[in-house]
Amino acid sequence: MKRITIFMGVLCLMLSSVAFAGAYHAPVQEPSLLFLTVGFGYSWSEDANVKANPSFWDPAKQGYNSDLDSSEVYSAGLGMRVSPLLALAVDVSRRPSFKYEKFQSPAGPQPVGFIGEKTRFFDLTNTSVMFNVMLFGRGIYHQLLLSLGHHITVEPVIGGGIGVAYNTVENFHSVTATQTGGFNNVNSIGDDRTITSFAWQLMAGLHVAIGQRASVDLGYRYFDGGDFEGPNYVHSVSGVTSSGLSVPPWKGNLCSNEAFINFNYLV
Repeated sequence: MKRITIFMGVLCLMLSSVAFAGAYHAPVQEPSLLFLTVGFGYSWSEDANVKANPSFWDPAKQGYNSDLDSSEVYSAGLGMRVSPLLALAVDVSRRPSFKYEKFQSPAGPQPVGFIGEKTRFFDLTNTSVMFNVMLFGRGIYHQLLLSLGHHITVEPVIGGGIGVAYNTVENFHSVTATQTGGFNNVNSIGDDRTITSFAWQLMAGLHVAIGQRASVDLGYRYFDGGDFEGPNYVHSVSGVTSSGLSVPPWKGNLCSNEAFINFNYLV
C-alpha cells in the first residue's frame, strides 16, 4: 500500500503541474516508428526481507533482515511511439552497487561452528530486461500539453513494465569481532550466485520534447527486482570445515524507489 501511495502522489503532482496548459496550443512532435533511449538514475532499496535457514545459520538477536543501501542505475533501450497516447519500449538496466551489512550478536545456545559476534556482508548486482508501456498526457487530454516556446513542450507520462531480472549475490562473507594475530577472522565465504526472477515496475514523470526528435523523461520509478539467493556453498566455516560445505542459501527480495532521467532520440 505504501508503494502505491507514493506512486499515486507523484502522478498527481505531475498532472497538476501541467494542468494549466489549456491556454497554449503547442507544436508537437509527430509520432515516429522508433526511438532510442539512454537513462541514468539512483535507486534506494527497501527492506529486502532477508531470511536464513536456522538449521545451519546462527540465530542472532538482530535477525538477518536489512535493506541493501543504494545503487546507481544505468539503462539503454529501443522503443516505438505508436500514437500521441502510447509508446512501447524494451530496455536493459543495471544496478551494480547494492550492499548488505548486518552486525549480529548471539541469541540462545551457541551451535557447533558458531563464530561469535560478527558482521555479515554481501554485494548484490541486478540486471533487468523490461517490456514497458507508457501513456502520455496529450493522448489522454489535450490540455495536459504545455508549450514552453516554439521548440519545447512538456506533458505528464505514466507507465509500467514487466520483465526478467538477473540477481547476483557476490562477495558473501562474515567478519568476526574477535581477532587472530591482530586481524579479524573472515568466515563463511560464499561463491557468487545468480538466479533469474520475475520483475515489474511503475513510473510517473514528465516528458519534455525538444524540437522534432529529442526528448527527456524524468521522474520517479518503483522497481521490484524479484527474488535473490545467497550462495549454496561456503568456505572457511569455523569449527565445521576448512575446505567448504553445502549450505541452505539465504533468500531475499529486491525492491527499490528510484529517481531517473532518460534521454530519447526519434529515428
